[in-house]
Amino acid sequence: TVLPGWFDALVQGAKRYDADVAAGPVLGELPPGASLLARNSVYAGRSRYASGPVAMLNGAQNIALSRRICDALADPWFEVALGLSGGEDYHFFRRVIALGGRLVWCDEASVVEPTPAERLRWRALLRRSFRSNAIAARTDIEFLGREKVWRDLRHGIPAVARDAAAGLLRRDPDRIARAGLHVVALTGRATGLRRTGVSPTVHDY
Repeated sequence: TVLPGWFDALVQGAKRYDADVAAGPVLGELPPGASLLARNSVYAGRSRYASGPVAMLNGAQNIALSRRICDALADPWFEVALGLSGGEDYHFFRRVIALGGRLVWCDEASVVEPTPAERLRWRALLRRSFRSNAIAARTDIEFLGREKVWRDLRHGIPAVARDAAAGLLRRDPDRIARAGLHVVALTGRATGLRRTGVSPTVHDY
């Protein structure tokens, strides 16, 4: 669902910053009674930034593309092999960057994304976190090299350990839930680093 002013904000932001890809916030809408894990998942809301150029975007649900980047990209724009497993948006953004494209965030251009209950079951949430990070690791290896993934793991493991410990000490269930999802995410990245490929599969989350 788009919010009032969405289209103008997205297009004007793209023009203002001379974007090849402009993106806006995707506001998560959870059903009543959503679990603790769901309330701390990506479906509850994605990261937001100040409007302007950014190093990476966090999803393709709310984007505008410049004609020049569409013409520069080989067909198909999105990696077909990832179409049923997820991760094609991140791969797409990496391709845009590799072509010298400019990514821009338009914080005023919001949409709302309701999430079906079946995607919020704990198994589905953990599976999504694992698979998306495994595939993202393979994308990073393709475009940036294996050292990028190693750096993420070296920095991520101590950070997650500290976060989990702080959640336990403060008896903060939300922080513990986020730490749990981050552990699964790091496990996915480690798997993506170890394997030569991550086989696409039909969405089950």
